[in-house]
Amino acid sequence: MISGKHKPHRARETATRIQKTNYFLRKRGFFWEARTRILIWYTLLMVGFIGLSIPVFTQMVFREVDSRVRGGLVGEIESFETFLKQETAQGKTNLSDIFQNFMYRQLPEDDTFLIAIVDGRFDRSSPRGRPKVLDE
Repeated sequence: MISGKHKPHRARETATRIQKTNYFLRKRGFFWEARTRILIWYTLLMVGFIGLSIPVFTQMVFREVDSRVRGGLVGEIESFETFLKQETAQGKTNLSDIFQNFMYRQLPEDDTFLIAIVDGRFDRSSPRGRPKVLDE
């Protein structure tokens, strides 16, 4: 059993230890503790990785969409060039009539608009309804 005379001595030791710890924390600061430094590094790394990944994934998505749109556009151009060769071989030279025949036979995908411009002016579109930007 602990006698009563040892209790004040232990209380003084604990108080002295707390004072030293408080002095150490005041001198070194709150950021000296390992838990705080680990949390700060963890937060910095997470912010860094997220900050880098968002532009990288955005760029990848834009590149994929651009590639898909360009591929579809190249397919439409090749289809029109083939149709144009067939029409000119038959002796048709009126560009407006060629566009009319092409758009009559061509079925565009959803949200795709084929627009014919002859001599710098709108001639026709397929489907009949145009995007709201072009409706005038």
